[in-house]
Amino acid sequence: MGKIISLANQKGGVGKTTTSINLAAALALEGKRVLLVDADPQANSSSGLGVDIQAMAHTVYECLINGIDPHQAIYATSTEGLYIMPSHIDLVGAEIEMLNLENRENILKRVLNTLRAEYDYILIDCSPSLGLITINALTASDGIIIPVQCEFFALEGIAKLLKTVKIITYYAPIGFFGFFATLVATYGPELIGDYSRTLIIYYVLCFAYMFVFFPVYARFGGGKGAVKVMFRHLFKPAAVSFGTCASVATSPTNMEA
Repeated sequence: MGKIISLANQKGGVGKTTTSINLAAALALEGKRVLLVDADPQANSSSGLGVDIQAMAHTVYECLINGIDPHQAIYATSTEGLYIMPSHIDLVGAEIEMLNLENRENILKRVLNTLRAEYDYILIDCSPSLGLITINALTASDGIIIPVQCEFFALEGIAKLLKTVKIITYYAPIGFFGFFATLVATYGPELIGDYSRTLIIYYVLCFAYMFVFFPVYARFGGGKGAVKVMFRHLFKPAAVSFGTCASVATSPTNMEA
């Protein structure tokens, strides 16, 4: 029996699709039989694996709404052992159409349970929301991986997602496979070296300012009030430097997936 894993985070742009594609491909290259279910109306996982969405006769939408055989909506990719159940923009309206369906939160679970024995892993690329499609994905899953961008604002929505997962576990057991850090900025040694040298020169000048210039300045009329002036001008540039470094370090320059 294969494992079903959702990659979910209601915040957009944190690397869910990139992580899903790369994880699915990596597992396939390890000899596993993998199905990637694109549960996002944007269908980026589908196009990312070379699927012509407009040419697809059946997608995950038809499986959920029309109840077709899910085998009809599965397509092979150029990577051996990797298969895709593509999405479509029609999936945007699926949540409204599902409202009147019986046991609507378990529709995707019933679809994937018919496929579980045929694959080692079934990965679900969720949309950036906590709507009914995402609820279906979580309910169908054995576990969840949460891709998280390495910056402050990406953490704010995690509590809401975990609360949703906790509610779902009352009805269906879901394992938590952990957070996956994405969009990690990496810098070459030349940039780190330049910054280190600049920092060293800066604090050498600060040392000279504090223990050479300032004692002379204070002795010849600077007075004790000069201490406050010295510290204000000494550490303000450092704060600006560190603030700039922090903002650069959290910029999305590279995906480590």
